[in-house]
Amino acid sequence: MYFFDYGLDSDNKPPSILLKALQGSKLKMTGCEMFTFVRLFGVFAGDLASEDDEYWRLYTILHDILLICFSKVLPLSVTSVLEVLVKQHHDLYMKLTGLGLKPKSHILVHYNRRLFSVGTTWINEHSTTRGETQGPKSCG
Repeated sequence: MYFFDYGLDSDNKPPSILLKALQGSKLKMTGCEMFTFVRLFGVFAGDLASEDDEYWRLYTILHDILLICFSKVLPLSVTSVLEVLVKQHHDLYMKLTGLGLKPKSHILVHYNRRLFSVGTTWINEHSTTRGETQGPKSCG
């Protein structure tokens, strides 16, 4: 990750991940850095992951959810796909972690209805990454 050319995402380059951070349960990043990290993690580690690994499956579902939610234009049919992906993500997350959902994760349940009624503008305007942008630069 350190030597990767982030191109347009260079302002949102995730910080180096130290072994100490991997031994804990959280990675400390801004919303923009995390968005870039999740979008590109498959490039960094995809060849190391087993397709039947449930943790990798959790990542790929989250990645697909983000791609849908932050797309500028989507067909209406994608709302039903998003609904299925969110359910799969939440079920697998709770199974793998043994934890319940935080409110910010639960709210994804409502995104498919918002996408159907308002479109992607609503999601982009209410994203936590929106407040982190400075000047003309933005997340993702």
